[in-house]
Amino acid sequence: MLPTADKGNSVVILPTLHYENRIEKFLSDRSYHKVATGPTNAFQIAVRITVKQSKSLILKDSRWKYINMKPSAPSTKDL
Repeated sequence: MLPTADKGNSVVILPTLHYENRIEKFLSDRSYHKVATGPTNAFQIAVRITVKQSKSLILKDSRWKYINMKPSAPSTKDL
């Protein structure tokens, strides 16, 4: 059984070769498609609007903690 991680502060340690093989398998499965523009900016705008509207949940002084100033999608160019 392979270790899995979720969005909850988990760390998975595995050999580099194993990681690279999993990336290669993902890319060869073709279960994805290219898009002209990435959705990252649209998601960031939605997050900013939601944080700004959450006045009773998120204090004004701590809103910066929930905003990524220069978000980007993961890259596989170095593989």
